[in-house]
Amino acid sequence: MFFSVIATVEARPGLARTIFLMSSAMALIATPIIFFLIKKLSYASATYRVFGDRIEFEQQFPLIRRTTIFFKDVSKLILQENILQRRASLGSVQIVAKGDQPSIAGLNSLFDLPSLLSGNNVMRDIRDARSVYEEIGTAVRRLTST
Repeated sequence: MFFSVIATVEARPGLARTIFLMSSAMALIATPIIFFLIKKLSYASATYRVFGDRIEFEQQFPLIRRTTIFFKDVSKLILQENILQRRASLGSVQIVAKGDQPSIAGLNSLFDLPSLLSGNNVMRDIRDARSVYEEIGTAVRRLTST
């Protein structure tokens, strides 16, 4: 049956063009929708818990990942607020542990793979990110100065 479809497509060049155009259009429409849904599920599954001496990250999608970073092990904090985030009063805070390299590309990555592979932890699109950044920075300074 499959070979008869190929023979039909080869016998009718207009049909091959139609199939190509339809599949291309479907790919152009479906790809952004799929990426949007993946990103939405990724945001919905992220949980951040801030304690006095540590912060815990938990992500359930696209893979299960749990990370605990103690404030005494933090080497750098990065705050990012792009134009769209500022309009929505959002921001992203990246926490880099000692020995890791900051990954600015990881802040905007589609599947979060650069930040997953580098060991960086990013709190993405959180409300009032500046105050969270300052609160974590204060805790880090308090614990590293003793």
